Amino acid sequence: MRVKRHLIQMETILSEMTPEYVLDNYGIGEIISGDAVYSIFLQHMMRYCYLSGDTIEAAVSSFTTLWNNWLYYREAEITAAISALMYYMNDIDPVSDYRMSESEIRLENDGDKTVTTKNKYDYTSTETANNPTTSRYTTTYDSTADRLESKSVSSGSTETHVVASDDTKNVKTATTSHTTASMTIDDTSYQADYIHHLKKLREGNIHKSPAEITKETIELYKQSVLYEFVYEFLQKYTFYVGYMGEGEFS
Repeated sequence: MRVKRHLIQMETILSEMTPEYVLDNYGIGEIISGDAVYSIFLQHMMRYCYLSGDTIEAAVSSFTTLWNNWLYYREAEITAAISALMYYMNDIDPVSDYRMSESEIRLENDGDKTVTTKNKYDYTSTETANNPTTSRYTTTYDSTADRLESKSVSSGSTETHVVASDDTKNVKTATTSHTTASMTIDDTSYQADYIHHLKKLREGNIHKSPAEITKETIELYKQSVLYEFVYEFLQKYTFYVGYMGEGEFS
């Protein structure tokens, strides 16, 4: 059966929507409330729209269905465009025409470094005398008392030269170890013996003067991205031709 359609003015449709209904059905994602969309609708309430249904409640539901169907394939572009504009307004210097961010991360891993040297185990030791004294005593037939007969005193030092014949004794090994360092950069963790991080942010104006950039920024802010998208919907599903009267509901 063919669905009956009525020519309804936007004013009639909008007047039937409660604030709760608007908030529940006309928001765009999490960034645009239904009130913002509704306020744009009010600027075009003299336009007309063909809606199905035999009651005003059905006509309102039909209009909401048109909106949801259109939003199904346009919401991604709307949220992306508005998010980009909000980022520009909040984080970008409006008098700069270029911005460049550089991040450099260098990691070095040497690991354990072992150095082996082989030299002849060759050394000379010196033993210094501690001046020992040797004394000899004797007795005679007519006296039993000790009498010094001779005395000798040692002095100087003794040198000993040693050369190892076993090669294993001629090898020296030295090991250098590193403690692993850790660093988190932009939510990414790095580990290495050495970590070097350099971050640069450059911005300014090269191609245009600050005055030119400011003028373009003002022109940008004069336009409403949300309005342009909502008006696109109104142009697609509504029209304005002056007063035409309204279809009657049974």
